[in-house]
Amino acid sequence: MIGRITGCIVEKNPNGTVILDVHGVGFEINVPPMLTASLKPAPEKTTLFIHTIVRDDSISLYGFPSKPYLVVFKLLLQVKNIGPKLAMSILSELKPEEVGAALQREDVSKFKKISGIGNKTAQMIIVELRDKFKSISLPSISQMHFPEGPVKEAASALIHLGFKPSEVQKVIEELKDFAAEGKQAEDIVREALSRIAR
Repeated sequence: MIGRITGCIVEKNPNGTVILDVHGVGFEINVPPMLTASLKPAPEKTTLFIHTIVRDDSISLYGFPSKPYLVVFKLLLQVKNIGPKLAMSILSELKPEEVGAALQREDVSKFKKISGIGNKTAQMIIVELRDKFKSISLPSISQMHFPEGPVKEAASALIHLGFKPSEVQKVIEELKDFAAEGKQAEDIVREALSRIAR
């Protein structure tokens, strides 16, 4: 079973797939459409967390930029009438922590805004997943309090890179003065990563 693939994106297709080149082998991978633009093309290396679906006549790979996206994708597939395509649509519109927040609040309207989801399906998502979601460990910046702007964007980026909320909270607190100098999110992320690595 493939857990993740690292390579260079050599092609982005209108149908929501990318071609990830790994030592001369091109893997066609389905990614959430709204996330495609954020994936850097070759020569930059990209890592995608993979879910494989095997059918009689095909093998399909679904890739995500971070582990939380993969975890939520697998949960969504457990809901009746939600297949890979609709699950990908949900994750194009909502980040993993936003899915979690909507489940906790039983916010039917949040899911109904997504094309292909009506009232019945939205309610089913909440009924079937709210308890399951509580039992998994999913990083969320909704549990932390950061001002809107570069600091919050940096915190979100670190969470999506797989760091624990407690780690992110600690390093962001340490970088208060650094961030106050008018730094952009990418500057804060870069400095945070260097401190975490020490």
